[in-house]
Amino acid sequence: MAKTQEAEAADSQPVLKTAIGDLVIASARLVDEVNGQKSQPEGKILLVILTQPGKENLTPGEFKLEDFQKMIQESNGEIYVSGKEDLQIISTMAGWVEDEFAMGFMVPVQDSYTLHWPENDPIALDVQAE
Repeated sequence: MAKTQEAEAADSQPVLKTAIGDLVIASARLVDEVNGQKSQPEGKILLVILTQPGKENLTPGEFKLEDFQKMIQESNGEIYVSGKEDLQIISTMAGWVEDEFAMGFMVPVQDSYTLHWPENDPIALDVQAE
């Protein structure tokens, strides 16, 4: 079976070592609204789509949202995205967006963002427009 572009992109991403196992970034995109939540007037919602190495998407039931949320809480704000001017924004949402698992960040529109995760090198995000 042929891999999708997102699966191939995930394979080329660095692996995030986390308390709940290895994760990779399948994609990142800016949106105006997700699951009924709208972005701020001067910004967007940055969705960082996560999966596991070698998988196209995480599977609900196998990947537990509660475990993910607990890990995020226990990070005490050390999981965040940065942009220009030393901006640091923590995730305000995480969950399923259709068949993808995403972390959401309310961000000002910029041309670059970097994901910071404890015990991992910062990862420059290749952000797609909506």
